[in-house]
Amino acid sequence: MIRALNPKAGSHITKMMRDLEDGSLKWLWVQVTNPFQSTANANHWIEAARRMENFIVVTDVYQTLSAQVADLILPSAMHFERWASEAR
Repeated sequence: MIRALNPKAGSHITKMMRDLEDGSLKWLWVQVTNPFQSTANANHWIEAARRMENFIVVTDVYQTLSAQVADLILPSAMHFERWASEAR
């Protein structure tokens, strides 16, 4: 049987950023999106992400603003790379 990390659906991005800012969320894993660039008035979210007690993981193919805020950057393959590896 496959189990998820948490079977309950997650929060929307604004709630996650607010939780990061108020300390109720201590780590955030961002995958192939750029919330620290695309969220409105993101300066205070960036400030919250850079606090020592918060840990930000970003999985992306590009060095985005979100990746620059991250404590850990994990590589991601674009779908073109994936298709090429499957063709072999």
